[in-house]
Amino acid sequence: MLDQIAWHMTDFYKDMVTQRVMDQRILEELYNFNNVIEELTRELCLVQAHDMKLTKEAEKAHRALAQALLDAEKNARIVEEYHDLYTLQRGRMESDIKQLMAERDIWSSATYELSVKVIERNKVMLAKRLYLNEKGWNKYAKHFIILLSTKDTADLAMLQKLTEKWRNLVNKFKQEVEQNEESTREKLQSVKDGLVKWQQFFRNNTGKDILSRSKENRFESVVPDFKQWQKMLTEDKDKFSGDLLVSKYDCLKIIKHLQESWADIGLGIFSRHKNMEGKLPPEQKHMEEIVKSTGRLYKEFEIRINGDNGISKILPSLVSSLEFCSFKLESLLEFPELLLEEWEGLNEKINEMRSQLDASLNVIGTVPQYIDVDSGSVLQTHIFNMIQQWLLKIGNEVNNGNMELQRQMDELHIPMIQWMVNFLILMVPDFPDPDTVIKLEEESAEKRDLGIAKLELDAIALAKLLSRYSIYLSSCCKEMVTAMALSKAGHLGKNPTKELNELDKM
Repeated sequence: MLDQIAWHMTDFYKDMVTQRVMDQRILEELYNFNNVIEELTRELCLVQAHDMKLTKEAEKAHRALAQALLDAEKNARIVEEYHDLYTLQRGRMESDIKQLMAERDIWSSATYELSVKVIERNKVMLAKRLYLNEKGWNKYAKHFIILLSTKDTADLAMLQKLTEKWRNLVNKFKQEVEQNEESTREKLQSVKDGLVKWQQFFRNNTGKDILSRSKENRFESVVPDFKQWQKMLTEDKDKFSGDLLVSKYDCLKIIKHLQESWADIGLGIFSRHKNMEGKLPPEQKHMEEIVKSTGRLYKEFEIRINGDNGISKILPSLVSSLEFCSFKLESLLEFPELLLEEWEGLNEKINEMRSQLDASLNVIGTVPQYIDVDSGSVLQTHIFNMIQQWLLKIGNEVNNGNMELQRQMDELHIPMIQWMVNFLILMVPDFPDPDTVIKLEEESAEKRDLGIAKLELDAIALAKLLSRYSIYLSSCCKEMVTAMALSKAGHLGKNPTKELNELDKM
C-alpha cells in the first residue's frame, strides 16, 4: 500500500507539473493573443481614421466637383450667350457689309456710266483706250502667270517622278554590280584556299610519298581542281568583255539618259525663273554639283564593270597560270619522280598566283583612282541627299517666284488705275460757278500745270516699272509659249500661235 501511495504521489506530481507547464503555455498563448488583438485594434483604429480622412476628402472632392459642374454650366451658358450675341452681331455686320457692297456697286456702276458719258461728251478717248489697254494687260499678265505656275507644277511633279525612277535604277544597277563582285570574290577566295591546301600538301610530301597508294588517289584529284578553278575564273574573266559588258553599258546608258532628262527639266525651270538681272537661281549651281558628282559615280561604275580597277588584268594572268600549273601537274601524274625537279617552279607559280589573288581580293569592288575621296555607297548616298535637298529648294524657289510675280502685278495694277483716274479728272474741263470764273482762272491754271507735271512724272516712273515687269514676264514665258505653239502646230491644233501673239501683245 505504501509503495502504491508513493507511486501515485509520483504520478500525481508529474501530472501537476505537466498541468502547470500547460497552464503556463496557455497563459503565454493568451498573452500573445492579447497582444495580437491589441495590434489589430490599433491597426483597425488607424484604418478607421484613414477611412474617415478619405471619406472627408471624397466628400470635399464631390462638393468641389459639383461646384465645378455648376461653374461649367454657368460658363457654358455664358459662352452660348456670347455665341448668340456673336451670331447676331455677325449677321448685322454681314447685312451692313452687303448693303455697303450693294451701294458700292451702285455707285461704281453710276461712276462708270458717268465717266463714259464724260469721256464721250468731252471726247477724252485716250483715257478710254488707256483703260482698255490696262484691263487687257492685267488679263494677259494673270493668264501667263497662271500658265507659268501650271507648267512649273507639272515640271516639278515630273522632276520628282524622274529622279525617283533614276534613284531606283541606280540602286538596282549598284546591286547587280555588287552581286557580280561578291560572286567573283567568293570564287577568288575559293581558289586561294584551294591553292593554299595543295601547296601545303606538296610541301609535306616528297615524290616517293606521293607515289604511295595512300596518297596517290589524293594527288590525282589536284588536276581536276586546277581545271575547275581555271573554268571558274575564265567565266568571270568573260564578264569584263563581250555581250555581258555591252549589256551593263546599255543599262548605264539608260541611267545617264534618265539623269539628262531630269536635268533638262531643271534647266527649263531655271530658265523661266531668272531674276530681273537675268541671272539663274542659286539652285543652278547646286544642280551642276549634282551632275558633276553623278558623272564621277558613272565613272566609278564603268571602272568596276570593265575591270579597270585592276581585276580585268589579274584574271587573265590567273587563268594562264592555272593552265600552266594544270599542264605541269598532268605531266607529274605520269612522271611523279620529276616532282622534286619541278617543285621549285611550281611553288613559285603558286606563290605568284596567291599574290595576284590577294591583290584581286583587295581591289574588287573598289576604285583605286578615287581612293582619297568619297566613292561607292558613300558617294551615292551623298548624291541622293543632294538631290532631295535640291528638289525642296527648287520647289520653294518656284513657289516664291510665282508669288512674287503675282505680288508685283498687283502692285502695278492699283497705281495704273489711280493714274488713269487722275488723268481723266485732269482731262475733263471744270465747270465752275460763273460768278467766280475770273477769280479761279489763275488758280485753276496753276493747279492744272502742277497736276500735268506730276502726272507726267508718275507716267514716266510707272511706264519704266511696267516695261521692266512686262519684259521680265515675257522672258520667263517666251520659251514655254514657243514650245506650246510648236506642239500645237505639230498636232495640227487651231490657232497654234495664239498664246505667242498674246505674249507679244502684252
